[in-house]
Amino acid sequence: MYHRPYSSEEIKRHYPKKAELLLNDPIHKWRAITGIELIHQEPTLDEQERIWQNWNLMTSKQKQQSDRRSLELFGKTNAEHNQEIVHINKIKETLKLIVRSLDKINYIFIGSANLYIQELKITPRDIDILTIGDGVKEIDSALKQYQTKEVYFDENKNSFRSLYSINDIELEVLANGNNFYRPINNSGGKVCLSLDGISLPCATLQSELSAYTTMGRHDRVKLIEDFLTK
Repeated sequence: MYHRPYSSEEIKRHYPKKAELLLNDPIHKWRAITGIELIHQEPTLDEQERIWQNWNLMTSKQKQQSDRRSLELFGKTNAEHNQEIVHINKIKETLKLIVRSLDKINYIFIGSANLYIQELKITPRDIDILTIGDGVKEIDSALKQYQTKEVYFDENKNSFRSLYSINDIELEVLANGNNFYRPINNSGGKVCLSLDGISLPCATLQSELSAYTTMGRHDRVKLIEDFLTK
């Protein structure tokens, strides 16, 4: 059975301290007025799953109304938005697991996941890590249970490489042996950033800009330059 979102009066009754904030929010205000579910970021995975299941119990007409509003607010349908939110939650949980597992090992996050951590507008497909020396062996030992491809030398990247899958998210580890795109003297450019209270070691945006420029990734170069100059 479909459960309509709380009305304005119900929000005031159940969340008296947050009611004004919620009812000034375009998402919650629309849900309260229409009684139609609209997919949005929830604080927990369980709550995210609950509203997605509830959305699927609506009538076809309600779903069409909800999708029109979702396209107005987010530029995507509810199904697309939910898929993105679930994926990002998996990325965040995987990042936290990696940090806990690789305590005291020398590495940095690079690539799209690093740009996401640094609050650029990007949805990472996977997670990339750069290390040096014996770091690849230490990481492989710590993440052995998730390994999908053993450590090998990648001639295209001129680096040792290994692959893992955690929470259905692919993790690629590169051991810098004079990587064409990320020279050894760039691997030391590190900044520690917080994600949900956990410190993550990341490559600086300047080193990412240099790497993407060398790769000819003009889309990423523009994304970083626009972020740095805003």
